[in-house]
Amino acid sequence: MVPSSQPSTSSEWLVDSGATHHVTSHLGNLQVQTPYQEEEMAEFVGLAIEVVKCVAEPIKRQFNYLCCFNANIQNLRDEATKLDDAKVGVEGQVAAARRNNEVIVPQVETWFDNVNKIQEDHMSGIQPEIQNMKSGCLSIKSRFSLSRKATKMAEKMKKLQDERSGEISHPAPPASMASIPVGQTYELESRKHFEEDIMATLREEKVSMMGIFGMGGVGKTTMAKKIMSRASKAGGEGLFDEIVMVVVSQPVDMLRIQKEIAELLGLELKVESVSARAHELRKRLMNAKSILIILDDLWGKLNLEDLGIPDQRDLKDCTILLTSRNRDVFSAMNIEKTFQMKILNDEEAWSLFKEKVGARVDDPSLLPTAHEIVQECNGLPLALVTVGVALKDKIDKSIWENAVHELKSCHPEDIQDFLAHVYNPLKLSYDLLESENAKLIFLMCCLFPEDNYIRIYDLSLYAWGLRMFEGITSLQAMRNKVQASVSTLKSRSLLLHGPLDEYTKMHDIVRDVGIYIATKKELMDPNLNWPREESNYNVTWISLFHQQLADKFTLPGGSVFPNLRFFRIQGPYSPNRHSLLIRVAHSELSVYDNFFESVRNLHVLSIHHYVLRSLPHTIQLLENIRTLIFYGCESLEDISVVGELTSLEILYCDDCDSIKELPVEIGRLNKLKLLHFSYCRSLSRIAAGVISSLTTLEELTLMESFSNWEWGGSEGKNAALCEINSLSNLTTLKIHIMDDSLAAEQIHLSSNLVEFSVEIGLGELNLESYGREMSLYFEKEVIIGDWIHQLLRTTERLHLEGEGSSKLLPFLPECQRLKWLRVQDSKLTRLTAFPLLEFLNLWYIDSLEEIHKGPISSESFNNLSYIKIMNCRSLRSLFSCAMENNYLLRLKSLTIWSCPMLEQVMFRDIGQNSRDHHPVIFPELEELSLSNLPMLTNLCKGIDNIDQFPALNRMEIKKCPSLKSLVSGAVEDHGNDDSLHLICKPEAAFGRLEYLTIDGYDSICSIWCDKIPIDFFTRLVDLTVCNCGNIKSLFSLSIARNLINLIRLRIKSCGEMVKVIEGEDVERSSFIKLKVLRLEKLPKLKVFCEWRCVLELPSLREVYISECPEMERFSFGSLTTPNLKDISIEREDISDYTKDLNDALFGGNFLHLEILFGSD
Repeated sequence: MVPSSQPSTSSEWLVDSGATHHVTSHLGNLQVQTPYQEEEMAEFVGLAIEVVKCVAEPIKRQFNYLCCFNANIQNLRDEATKLDDAKVGVEGQVAAARRNNEVIVPQVETWFDNVNKIQEDHMSGIQPEIQNMKSGCLSIKSRFSLSRKATKMAEKMKKLQDERSGEISHPAPPASMASIPVGQTYELESRKHFEEDIMATLREEKVSMMGIFGMGGVGKTTMAKKIMSRASKAGGEGLFDEIVMVVVSQPVDMLRIQKEIAELLGLELKVESVSARAHELRKRLMNAKSILIILDDLWGKLNLEDLGIPDQRDLKDCTILLTSRNRDVFSAMNIEKTFQMKILNDEEAWSLFKEKVGARVDDPSLLPTAHEIVQECNGLPLALVTVGVALKDKIDKSIWENAVHELKSCHPEDIQDFLAHVYNPLKLSYDLLESENAKLIFLMCCLFPEDNYIRIYDLSLYAWGLRMFEGITSLQAMRNKVQASVSTLKSRSLLLHGPLDEYTKMHDIVRDVGIYIATKKELMDPNLNWPREESNYNVTWISLFHQQLADKFTLPGGSVFPNLRFFRIQGPYSPNRHSLLIRVAHSELSVYDNFFESVRNLHVLSIHHYVLRSLPHTIQLLENIRTLIFYGCESLEDISVVGELTSLEILYCDDCDSIKELPVEIGRLNKLKLLHFSYCRSLSRIAAGVISSLTTLEELTLMESFSNWEWGGSEGKNAALCEINSLSNLTTLKIHIMDDSLAAEQIHLSSNLVEFSVEIGLGELNLESYGREMSLYFEKEVIIGDWIHQLLRTTERLHLEGEGSSKLLPFLPECQRLKWLRVQDSKLTRLTAFPLLEFLNLWYIDSLEEIHKGPISSESFNNLSYIKIMNCRSLRSLFSCAMENNYLLRLKSLTIWSCPMLEQVMFRDIGQNSRDHHPVIFPELEELSLSNLPMLTNLCKGIDNIDQFPALNRMEIKKCPSLKSLVSGAVEDHGNDDSLHLICKPEAAFGRLEYLTIDGYDSICSIWCDKIPIDFFTRLVDLTVCNCGNIKSLFSLSIARNLINLIRLRIKSCGEMVKVIEGEDVERSSFIKLKVLRLEKLPKLKVFCEWRCVLELPSLREVYISECPEMERFSFGSLTTPNLKDISIEREDISDYTKDLNDALFGGNFLHLEILFGSD
């Protein structure tokens, strides 16, 4: 007998479980009966030790399930709470990302799916077992099983928490991929044919460059926009993945054009020179799949390669469309295909004119004159529209006859040739303006660069400084007058609508005519090239643009402008936030000391987007200056000399990031009516006493800049909030107060206050969208002053956030002018009725059980258009009421996410013996989004016949397993079948539903029941079905035949799906408009279509297949896909697909096929 080695004393032999230790402690007594050598014995023992190590942990774990039962159950509770908190946090990040128009990464959606699944398993599976445990004793076996489940579930929850540390979102696709608004167009037969000719050429994919030419005002830009919209991937025919359109104009500004193209492509240019930017653009365009570039309004030959657009021989998937008034431009650029846009024929010209003038044109006494007017407009749409609108509602025959006379009069001899054909019609429209003020505003708009958006607010600042309107004594009245004039000019088609209501724009032809008129009045000199000798020094207005000036420009002195009242100079720009301008290059502006001596009578000085390092002391010579504007002057720091301009009434500084202090000298401006320092982010100090000295002030705006207000009497370095008490004339107040305790300050607001934006604490809202708005963030309870209550009574937009804001909740019923309300992280329990409320946002309010309870009049929420509820854990219903009539008649969008206790949206109690026979109709509801609502069973409980959604366009139902139908009586009519009955009553009206998402119905075997109106499917454009684990197919043959407008189809995580389309054999079938198909995580999917037929997919361009390992064929018949370009398949599945998926799919029967394999 060979004795064994002594027992090891190493700590690795010690384990927590006594049983395990008992097993391992006897290894030392091991006896070996065979005559092994000592070395062999040591090797054997070592092997035995390793075996024990391997089994020790499992044994220990099994004992822990039994011995640490309570600890395991508590650990599960802790991990469930942590996971819930993590989910709430991610939901908040997702919401913030969506507010910034960012795209949520797919991994986040998968993470939410996994979290929801494990939470559901916890709530419906293990939690009931834990509850049952409290009611009686459990056997050892039951305790072991329950403890084991709890431990494993806690481990999964911990893993999910660790997984959610990556990025939540990424920036949205560039504007080149977005849908394109066209604006107002005129449906004329000749234009339809012209448009179709261009579209046909684009479809050929053989012509890489084409041009549209025609005289100014004929409609080239409008046509280019229509082509852009029709060819786009978003809402159009999808001929191009990306489309950009940029105005070239004159003089050509290469830096601006490059900047705008880059922004539309989502490319950040970090270089400054034209050549370096061209290199960056060239690389971006070479990587584009297919792109259409539209360059509008060329005046001469443009070198595209200098711009950054590669030679067409190198860029095969790029098409260039140009527009110009001059056909010779295209000849010089070797354009392959050109289209001449001609004037309208007589019939179309008359039709367009009649549309603008209205029924008055049929008056027999005016008819002959009207035909003469149309003849003189020479078939030019711009002239017909402007003259037609100018004559609309004009009854006096003499006005019409005078119009004919003006149109027939000779053009001015010195007018440029390209303006000759439109001068008389546009001059007539100008002359027919009844208001001299409107005429002046029209001419003032010509001071802005061509194709520039014009902020109406800026016009009012200029008009005030120039005293353009007599009898106006307040800035508010001036704004109203300017707005009225702009509205008149828009109605006469002399101005265009801007991207927002606050902006307008001028057609370049109209602007040219306006400049000519202003030049004849000696208001301006368009050919001013300072200090050229032949310049007109008698002009009243001067407006200079960076294209006319050097990058480093100095305002000279010596030349005297005795009549100059208005001077504006603007640096490089491109579309942006506020005035739709930003700098695209750092152009530097200097001012000679004697410059201001030559413009002593100046009333308005406006400097935009220049590096202005200092203001000369001689600026104080401007004794009559009333309006002083610095916009985007990033290096301007010391403005103390401005305090010497005692005639100043408007001081406007915006986006001047180097200004750190508002000095004491500003307090000397005793005539100042407007003080605006917004987006001056370095402004941290306003000298004490400055604000209270400005007793004539009507408007004080300090948004996104100064916020360091102090308490009165504190003898601090900064302005005290109570200084506002001295401003008795204040009509506008826009401030941010960082110290939330200042809410208790005693403030006496002006009785004239009509507009305000007050932000207290760490608010995140970008205010200024409403006239009266407040954002109040109180992390803890504070004292609220009467001035806060005073503002609350008239506010239109209110954001309350933080536990401290709960103190304001009792005052909400007094806020009867509210149009927009958001409450977050508060202790809100119920809302009163708000008759004017349009937007309602409630986030993270655990105390809220229902929004409103009790009688509701027809006026109570009658204006409510948008409801968004998120993470209100106790919410059971939105509204419960006793009423006979319908309400929420103007609701357009309803979004409810992550409210685990919600049972119904609305509950109506109309009495036990009463029955409502009138269907509840949501006449304007366009969007319905319900997500993560496990208890939701009804949209409207207590209503037997809710069944009409005539405007519903987009519906998303996700993770609402108890919601089986939107329309009443549907589930009862079908008994206990296993179909989903969301939309299945034949009489239900879903007349406009195009976008549908169904997600999270594991208990159903069919998405559609047999009573869904068949025409419902004919309108579907976008369909997504996810996480429906029991459905084996998605469409029957009869349904598939009716999907004639379906463009996008996505199916994901349907574990039992074997085929997408099932049905008997037919000879031929097609999805006419299907462009995008995505099949993801379908482990049992074998085939898309089981028909033995010719399956036609003429529009299909993209196919994405992921994690479908059993998919053997696409269809059992032949396949026709002439436009398929991209197939994206994960590499792990690719080997089977390349051999066994339809030969037609991978065998070369597709035109332009490009197979894009996934990354390694």
